[in-house]
Amino acid sequence: MRVCLVYDHLFPDTIGGGERWFRDLAVELAAAGHDVTYLTMRHRRQATAPSQLPGVKVIGLTDAGRVYADERRTLGPPVRFGIAVGRHLARHGRRYDVVHTAAFPYFPLLAASVLRRRGGYAVVVDWFEVWTRGYWRRYGGRLVGTVGWLVQRACARVPHRAHCLSRMHAARLVAEGYPGEPVVLPGIYEGGAAASDLSGVDSSLVVYAGRHVREKRIPELVRGFADARRRHPDLRLELYGDGPERAHVQSLVDRSGLDGNVLVAGPRKEEDVSTALGRAACLATASEREGYGLVVVEAAARGTPSVVVAGPENAATELVTEGVNGAIAASARAEDIAAAILRVVETGPALRASTERWFDEHADTLQLDRSLELIKEEYETLQADASAAGSAGRTHFELTPAEYERRRRGHLGRRRQALVREAIAATARPGTLVLEIGSGSGEMLDNLAGDRPDLDFVGLDVDERMIEYARSRHARGNVHFELADLGSVRPALAADFAFSVDVLHHVHDLPSFLDGVRAVLRDGATWLVIEPNVWHPYIFWSQSRMRRAGHDEDHFRPQRFERSLQRSGFDVIDRRYAFLFPGWIEEAPRAVAWLEPPLERVRVLGGSVVYRLERRPTAASRTPYGTAA
Repeated sequence: MRVCLVYDHLFPDTIGGGERWFRDLAVELAAAGHDVTYLTMRHRRQATAPSQLPGVKVIGLTDAGRVYADERRTLGPPVRFGIAVGRHLARHGRRYDVVHTAAFPYFPLLAASVLRRRGGYAVVVDWFEVWTRGYWRRYGGRLVGTVGWLVQRACARVPHRAHCLSRMHAARLVAEGYPGEPVVLPGIYEGGAAASDLSGVDSSLVVYAGRHVREKRIPELVRGFADARRRHPDLRLELYGDGPERAHVQSLVDRSGLDGNVLVAGPRKEEDVSTALGRAACLATASEREGYGLVVVEAAARGTPSVVVAGPENAATELVTEGVNGAIAASARAEDIAAAILRVVETGPALRASTERWFDEHADTLQLDRSLELIKEEYETLQADASAAGSAGRTHFELTPAEYERRRRGHLGRRRQALVREAIAATARPGTLVLEIGSGSGEMLDNLAGDRPDLDFVGLDVDERMIEYARSRHARGNVHFELADLGSVRPALAADFAFSVDVLHHVHDLPSFLDGVRAVLRDGATWLVIEPNVWHPYIFWSQSRMRRAGHDEDHFRPQRFERSLQRSGFDVIDRRYAFLFPGWIEEAPRAVAWLEPPLERVRVLGGSVVYRLERRPTAASRTPYGTAA
């Protein structure tokens, strides 16, 4: 597939968990044979282009400029990058099947979403973090923070497939209005276990690795370390990474008289940081906010336990179990951080051994491989969905069975299935034969049969392709599919309950068809009929358009149908309107979904008319399934 990755940072030009994830994702996708483009900013000073990745086309769209000011992200760089991403996708969007972007800082996501239809690509979004409104206001102030939170909520609602790296942020994304179920990726660590030999471990060394920004609270870590040194004067701290807080941290170290015990090492090569993690007694971070905490996993792979700080924004605590692979400080106060560091250091080799076991036990859910498998599967699904979307405007008879099946899913498909399920539950007894007239690909009948193994299900359709597909994909012990046109053929069936969805408006000889339906039902049997509502403006316009285009579409005419029912021996028990949202809606927006039940009953709002019919008894009785009267 042709994949466009969008992230305003690139490893190793900048260092962080998000950068490493997108770097590894790009390289692995390219190695698997995908055509990968990586859109980013140019971060390296005096560089005309960002670093390159093997097999990946890396494009630096804009200069990063000053990303941080007053210890906060500045607005200019992400806005410029978002505009540049929009320009690129406007010109080249049709080159890509998937645009896969990080959610933050939102402007690239908004640009990709706006141009999605024009480019014909699917949008996949990695939500490393979802901030609460309270945190937004603490971060940016009341006005700017509120605006940021509203932008985040808007982004959660744009059409896309969402990935999260923690259960906490997945739940928050849904709470912010994401209409689906986010995929929680198992892990993003690229590598295996590489525990250090005890002889190479420095029992007095504490290491921090990460960005030097305010939310990492490195000054609090330094103060906690200083407090721990009062009990263990031999302790040393090494701080790896860079950022706007680095000079302030160095100044604090100098003022505190810790310059001989704390090394502000700055940015180093990836292998140098990995080596430091391996020889450390523990990794320590006082971070207030983490979307995942990749460095905790990297440390554990080396057998090194971690110290993290508890907090509502810190998903890294999901990766640490107290006394198993590290310690969780109760707060960022110096005494709490010091106590956590001492718990780890004083436990020594026993905790390292426990950390090694923890990594081995959780390796499958921590490493990159399984997440890459899920993403590749999702890309394939998106490609199939795009193929199905290309079938819009064609009728049942022009779609392949697989396209038809995909097209019948979504919110409307689930609502239809729920309505039929409720009707079966209200009328069907164990041993009952349930008949679907116009079973198509067979997926709905298969789903219903899975819920009710005590019933028998038969699907009839006039399309040989559909029957073959249904038999190959959905036949099971209590589900059978038969090729039959009830307008001319009378299968040897005696059903107690039947249902049909969007069938009758395709029937040209309605009286003969109704006689055929009557012939396969028992006396008193129920027939649930769901048909397009001609009184609905959109339904009327859509079917008129397809009819003018020469498709086998016509309006369902209730008065004509009801007159024919009387002559064919059916009574109308109930008639109502249903389904407010059209079939192309994948998920009904939560904000308005609660309005559907009352509004769909209005004749001009419900997309379908639903009949509950009963077969009038006759003198002749029906024989069981498999024989005729």
